[in-house]
Parts: sequence; C-alpha cells; structure tokens
Amino acid sequence: MFTSRLALFACYVIIGALLLEPLRTYAMTGQSSTSLLERENIPVASIAVFISHSTNTCSVTMRVHANGIVTVLLCKTSLIRQIPRVLATNFFQDVANAEPLIDLPKPLGCIKSASFGTTITIVFAGETSPDVSCSHDQLGQKLYQDVLAIKVALQLPYGSYNMYEHHSMLDSEKSGKSPNSCDILND
Repeated sequence: MFTSRLALFACYVIIGALLLEPLRTYAMTGQSSTSLLERENIPVASIAVFISHSTNTCSVTMRVHANGIVTVLLCKTSLIRQIPRVLATNFFQDVANAEPLIDLPKPLGCIKSASFGTTITIVFAGETSPDVSCSHDQLGQKLYQDVLAIKVALQLPYGSYNMYEHHSMLDSEKSGKSPNSCDILND
C-alpha cells in the first residue's frame, strides 16, 4: 500500500516538474530529428531517461543533451556531467531511428522482482517509450544498451545507488575516493 502511494507521489512530482520546465525539443519543417545534430547553430534538444526506483534504491532521471552534457537527478541530488559526444550522438540517432517511441513494442512476459525490479523509459519529442529494459525488439534493446553505456560514462553503476547511502557516494566523489561497494546495489 505504502509503495503504491509512493509511486503515485513520484509520478506527480515528475509530471509537476515537466509542467514547470517542459522538455525542450526543436524541429524544423521538413527535417528529421537527426538534422539537429548536423547544425551547431540550432539549439540542442534533450532526451529524458527515467529509471524507476525499487526497494532501497533511488530513481534516476537523466536529461541527455546532444552536446554530451547530462544532468542527473539521483535521489534528491542534482549532478551535471559530460559524456563523450559520440555517445550522445549515437543515442540521439538511435532514438530518431526508433521514432515514434510510443510505437515501440510493449514488453511481454517480462519477469521482474516486485521489490527490486526497475523500469527504464525514454521521453523525446513529447513521446514516451515503453520499458526498454525488458524490450524484445532490436530498437528497444539498442536504446537499453545506450542507456547502460551512458550510465557507465557517467560513472553510475549498472544498478542504482542505495537511497540511504547515496550521500556517502557523493561525498567520496567530491573527495576523489571511490564509493564503498556497499553503497551500490547491482542489478
């Protein structure tokens, strides 16, 4: 009961955040989304990635910009990081190839732990993908691999940080020490 209320509250927070600051996307008549990457003088679009929380883990929200800048909301902490531009470019191209995201096949027969399972959805140009972490089609699997590669480039673990211990990870990051392995929950 408590977890369903918490999940509902998290949805309200995300929707409220999107209403306050909508995801900016830019498109020009007669041009595909990938043309944004070819012209530096056009404002850069962003792709949002939402990784749901599970027992003892925080949700992660990433906003990936085509120039490689990524803003991360981990628990209640915001980070700004840079990933290799080629990684961002590949992600944008794969998202463009998968458009419309809403038409990606919904995962069928995906078995996940009720307590520890997470979902990964992608939002671009007003469309939200189904859970790509459980995709059985090639485009969805490619997007999932892109998200994992971005998490690695951001030095986020394969799993999610323990919601009660993430502060020690952030403190160790500032001090230059590596986080304690107990702070990380792997999938």
